[in-house]
Amino acid sequence: MLQSGFLSENQAEEIIARITVTTDKNRLKKWLKANFSLNDSDVKYISNLGYTDYGRLSKRFLSELPEVDSVSGEVLGGTVIEQLWENSVNLMELLSDNRGFKWQLDELNQEYYSEHPKTIEERLSDMYVPTAVRRAVIRTIDIVKEIRKLTGSAPAKIFMEMARDHTDDQKGKRTVSRKSKVEEYLKKMPDTEELLKLLESKSESELRSDRLFLYFMQQGKCMYSGEPIDIEELGTERYDIDHIFPQSKFKDDSIDNRVLVKSDINQNDKKDIYPIDPKIRFKMHGFWIMLHKNGLISDKKFERLTRSTPFTDIELADFINRQLVETRQSTKAVTVLLKEMFPETEIVYVKAGIVSEFRQLYDMVKCREINDLHHAKDAYLNIVLGNVYDTKFTKNPLNFIKENGGNNHNYSMKITSLLDHDIQRGNVIAWKKDETIATVKKQMSKNNIRFVRYSFCQKGELFKQELLRKGHGQVPRKKGLDVEKYGGYQKSAITYFLLAKYKKGKKQIIALIPVDLRFAVNVKTFDDKVKFCSDYVEQNFNANLETVLLGGRKIKINTLFEIDGFRANLSCRTNNNIWFKGGMQLVLSWEFELYAKKLSSYSVKFSDAVKFKSDIPQITKYDKITPEQNIALYDFLYEKLAVTKYGILMPTPLETLKNNREFFINLPVEKQAIALLHVIELFGCSNSSGTDLTLINGAKSTGILQISMSLNGTKRFSDIRIIDQSPTGLIEHRSENLLEV
Repeated sequence: MLQSGFLSENQAEEIIARITVTTDKNRLKKWLKANFSLNDSDVKYISNLGYTDYGRLSKRFLSELPEVDSVSGEVLGGTVIEQLWENSVNLMELLSDNRGFKWQLDELNQEYYSEHPKTIEERLSDMYVPTAVRRAVIRTIDIVKEIRKLTGSAPAKIFMEMARDHTDDQKGKRTVSRKSKVEEYLKKMPDTEELLKLLESKSESELRSDRLFLYFMQQGKCMYSGEPIDIEELGTERYDIDHIFPQSKFKDDSIDNRVLVKSDINQNDKKDIYPIDPKIRFKMHGFWIMLHKNGLISDKKFERLTRSTPFTDIELADFINRQLVETRQSTKAVTVLLKEMFPETEIVYVKAGIVSEFRQLYDMVKCREINDLHHAKDAYLNIVLGNVYDTKFTKNPLNFIKENGGNNHNYSMKITSLLDHDIQRGNVIAWKKDETIATVKKQMSKNNIRFVRYSFCQKGELFKQELLRKGHGQVPRKKGLDVEKYGGYQKSAITYFLLAKYKKGKKQIIALIPVDLRFAVNVKTFDDKVKFCSDYVEQNFNANLETVLLGGRKIKINTLFEIDGFRANLSCRTNNNIWFKGGMQLVLSWEFELYAKKLSSYSVKFSDAVKFKSDIPQITKYDKITPEQNIALYDFLYEKLAVTKYGILMPTPLETLKNNREFFINLPVEKQAIALLHVIELFGCSNSSGTDLTLINGAKSTGILQISMSLNGTKRFSDIRIIDQSPTGLIEHRSENLLEV
């Protein structure tokens, strides 16, 4: 406490501001003594205080802005500080979209950065966006800028896909066996011997079924009646998986929001209302307590089951907001920047799970193993569905709830219910139930999609940190120490390449010269590049450099090359070879795409069996996988390699498929299925380290896209060009033939 005197409120505020922006205590003490009547004890006390996170708008935002309605301009309440003192609310609640502060803060920020412009990098630093996500943010901004340039105007709406909720993120990514988890809980409880014996007879892959998993977690009983569930009829219409919080009000498919129940009870007693019927809660309360106490249901699930009060209007509005408003830092950063660049453009959010549900509803299969085009198609569906939700629920969910009677159940957020009606607000038509789906399916069937990789100069570690014994490694332990004698480090990082021409005997060779990250700081000017390439050619090829081509242009990682018509992105260098990642997307017929999805679904069960050392699951009629269809797809993929440009850089896999067709035919259908997925991997644009074809007598790592550093060192290729693409891929520039430069 202060002993020497009284400080006014303004003086206290001035001292607090000074403490937040200084780290030098001695200077702070001198300033305090010079400006205030304080004794040594008070100065020591104050200088030891610590305040952080001082903000440019702190004072104005906290104590000068009243709460104001963004539409009417009506003053709704006091300042942030006043409301924190007077009401039982926290700052996050005051900053929600339902209150009248956030829009004012956004406008103040936009006003400030209009007067004090900064680069995108500087703005991202101001927002504390992690380095790991900055590239994605910058790339997004570049794409939108190009679209504005090409169309001649700013977009009316920009739709942004939100990442899945944490519960969704974990779906399908279990680090602990479901079977082990259930077994652990049941062993702690009395009278579970029969359940444990039954559990032992089930495989890990069977426990992937949510119905079976819930059966054991509920001790084989209906969650709403306590009656035993017949496990033999678990997959029939006798039983349902019910959502505790109704799907019509809140989209949550996590285990915490689902229970296994008898279908007649679900339809007659529970229905689509909340809270759960008091008769059910009274009857089942003891059973739920027992499950909760033993860890079979979580705190959240127990709370949702036992709650006795209906949703409030604020909660219902919040449920809609979670669908329409993003909270993740990287997405919010993009939003802020886009709003500053396009103030007249509306930002609309769409949750990723909605697109997935729409695909299932209309049988629009997505098989990630085939190609990367599903990203663009998901983006299109985000626009379709984002417009539906944006038009339906307006910009103010709380007003929408009040208009639609809150808990009276005369609205639904379920996509099946929404799309069963025309959706229109004023002159805006977002969905015509009998017409729009035909347009959507037509667009989804198209595959003329631009695929672009961002090219960059590699940064980060100079080389792999593991020190190798003598005779091994690429980088000396210290300057002047021979690797052959003292050992060294391996995998020196390549930051970019240069194109050079050197003479070997009478032949002129054109080669890609890798520039290691550890040398890049000394390779800046054209003369530096000439010297670097000269030294490299002399040391590695025992030849003399003639010139550095393309004006010394940095050929970055992911630069797109066209090699005799085959497109691939520059990846890395290994020894004297350059590796690439495929730049051409595999396209299958709709029938083969559906079939590949079935293979993918089976492979998940196959992988689980391998992971948990269980028996390999047999393919049944329910998997809809047959030897005849496997052979048909095998032949199609072989033809794809043989008659298209894929075979240019992949001759070995082509021979493997040709020579082992009969061997493939004689494989068990389960191994055929897995082998086919490996063959599909050959075409994958992310496959830079090869594919395992050992199931059909091929190599363990085959199909690596690589060529010699010396582009014309063999007669294999006749035309190699660099393709420069704009961020959207809509604009391209093809270089001259590098073999003729």
